[in-house]
Amino acid sequence: MKTKLILRTDLCPGDIIMLTAAVRDLHQTYPNQYTTDVRTPHKELWFYNPYITPLKERDPDVLVIDCHYPLIHQSNQRSSHFIQGYIDFLSRKLGVSIRPTLFRGEIFMSDSERNQKPVFDGINLEAHHMWLIVAGEKYDFTIVWFPTGGLFLARTAFVCRNNFPDKGMVNGKMIFCLGIVLISAVVDWWTLGESLKS
Repeated sequence: MKTKLILRTDLCPGDIIMLTAAVRDLHQTYPNQYTTDVRTPHKELWFYNPYITPLKERDPDVLVIDCHYPLIHQSNQRSSHFIQGYIDFLSRKLGVSIRPTLFRGEIFMSDSERNQKPVFDGINLEAHHMWLIVAGEKYDFTIVWFPTGGLFLARTAFVCRNNFPDKGMVNGKMIFCLGIVLISAVVDWWTLGESLKS
C-alpha cells in the first residue's frame, strides 16, 4: 500500500518551486510508493503536476508533514544547493534516501496553455531591449536581497539609455537583473510564466 503524504509550507514561490523538485525526486527515486498532495500558497505552481493526487487531511492514513529546509543553516559549513534543502528534510523525515534527479524545480502546463499565443505575440522582441527585473524585499538571507529601489533605478536607466547593465549597486548592495522582458504591471505568477514561455 502506498504511503499517503500531504506536504505543507506557507513560504514564498521560490521556496515552493524547490519543493516541486523534492516531490518529483521522491516519486522518481521511489516510484509507486507514495501518494502525495500539498498545501501551499501559490497553488498555480502545482497545476497539472503528475505527482500530485488530491488527499484529505482528515484521512487517518495520511501523514501531514510541515516542510522545512534546515540544511540552509549549514550553508557556511557544507557545499549544498538550496534545491537539496527539502530533499534532505524529506529523506530524514521519511527515513529514506531521496536522490536528486534534475537540478531545477518543475512547473507543468496544460496542452492548451502551451498552444496559446504568448502575451507578447506580435511584438518584435529582437528590436527592443526588454528585461525582467527582479525586485522585492526579503531579508532573511542575503542571497535573496532584491531592493525595491533597484526597480526604479533599472527602469530609469532603461528609459534614459535604452539599455542597462545586468547588475549594479543600490544603497551599497549588489542587485541583479535577469534579461527577458520588462513587466510594468503587477501580474500573478501564472500569468508571468505564460508571458515568458516563448
